[in-house]
Amino acid sequence: MSNRNIDFKIAVFDLDQTLWDGRKLYSDVTNILKTLHKKGISMYVASFHTDALNVCKELGINQFFKKIHYGIERNKLEMIRNILIDLPEAKESDVAFFDDNYENIKLVKKETNIRCIHVVDSGITWYHINIACNKLYKFVGDLYKSDETTVTYEFDWLRPRVDLFNDDGFHLDNFALLSKLALK
Repeated sequence: MSNRNIDFKIAVFDLDQTLWDGRKLYSDVTNILKTLHKKGISMYVASFHTDALNVCKELGINQFFKKIHYGIERNKLEMIRNILIDLPEAKESDVAFFDDNYENIKLVKKETNIRCIHVVDSGITWYHINIACNKLYKFVGDLYKSDETTVTYEFDWLRPRVDLFNDDGFHLDNFALLSKLALK
């Protein structure tokens, strides 16, 4: 990953099931945060976890974040908008948002031009960072806007896979269709 040009300037991470599993950090998290920090990426937490400040301190990752937004009184979109208020020079397209909850991804993607990356199964990995940087993500983002289809990503180490979901959450395993559209 270190050779890839990271083209987002701001990273917003959910905490639970994205950076940690409730007991410990996922295996790639420390390396990802250190690398993004060295590259000058501004990082934030947007979490419903009401003790997020203490969790980040206990996990030894609080120093990587400019601010930790948390609580249950606001949704993730409101948290991210509060982050952007403090960064008037930032554009939505400069932001990558990583969350394990499909509903949070759907809400933010529907209302913004933010890169929304659905983190599934075992927390954030370099694959998710690559998704935020690559042209497939940008193409898929355009597909969402034009076809009103929400797109989330899963990775199988044997076969990269893009899973499509319509607005009702109906799963469309349609990698062949996406490939055909990408070739046009």
